[in-house]
Amino acid sequence: MSKISDLTLEEEIEYGAVIGGLIGLGAGGPEGVEGGAEAGALALTQSVIGLTPGEVNDLVHDIPSGTSALVGLVEHSWAVQLQEARLEAGGVMLAQAMIDPQGLVLLGAELGAAMEAAAVVEAAQIVEAEAIREAAEAVAISEAIQEEAAQRAITALVAAELIEEAAIEEATEVVAAAWAVEETTPEYAT
Repeated sequence: MSKISDLTLEEEIEYGAVIGGLIGLGAGGPEGVEGGAEAGALALTQSVIGLTPGEVNDLVHDIPSGTSALVGLVEHSWAVQLQEARLEAGGVMLAQAMIDPQGLVLLGAELGAAMEAAAVVEAAQIVEAEAIREAAEAVAISEAIQEEAAQRAITALVAAELIEEAAIEEATEVVAAAWAVEETTPEYAT
């Protein structure tokens, strides 16, 4: 059995070109689309879907003498209904595949990397929040220091004004005393 597929050769070429073009886009950007489409069309028309003749031969040789073998064929009939629903809704198939063990390993690696990235982001957000809190505290302390300095400056200005007022009063008293002395001093003394 070399190939099991309901696809026509034209459909295989078309689907292979789409798949290859998308892979080419991912690998090489817009320049990779054409080469990927050509490679994909060729690969799908030459690929074996199902068991290769070599795999069938290996299975036949692995069956012990005097025993039986069962070959199962699984048809995913639900996929037909899914396809019909997609077509009715106007949806577009971007890709389709069966998940194999290697795909599951890769998926697990991606999920692990995503979880690790989420943990790093969360840790960074905690550090950022702590830095913001510390900055807010520093601003509050700075504002308190500025307020205290302003209060001291006001106190100093008030004290300076009081000293000035006291000096004016004292100078006034001295001048008044000097006038009093001058008034009591006879004219001939000058």
